[in-house]
Formats: sequence, C-alpha cells, structure tokens
Amino acid sequence: MSYIFKILSEHAELTGKNVILNWQIEQYESLINELMAYLCQEDVLGRQYVSRYNNLLRIRREREKNDK
Repeated sequence: MSYIFKILSEHAELTGKNVILNWQIEQYESLINELMAYLCQEDVLGRQYVSRYNNLLRIRREREKNDK
C-alpha cells in the first residue's frame, strides 16, 4: 500500500513539475518571439538608414562633382 502511495505521490510531484516546465517554456517562447520581432524590425530600420545614408552620400558627391 505504501508503494502505491509513493508512486502516486511521485506522479503528483512530476505532474506539478511538468506544469511549471510547460509554463516556463511558453514564457521563453513568448520572449523569443518578441525578441525576434524586435530584431527584425531593427534590421529593417537599419537597412532604411543605410539606404538613406547612401542616397545622401550620392547626392553630396553629385553636388561636389557639379561644383568643380
């Protein structure tokens, strides 16, 4: 009888740990998704800034060329 009680107790403990682990995994997945969305957004903004910078450099070079 004590063996069955021990097994049931261990099962309950493992079930509780499993619930906690599943919750932690969901939290980490949520954070990773949020981080990836942020990084993708920053990547797009970074490309836009580089593109604008390159356009400004091109305009500056054209003006310098025309001034000569």
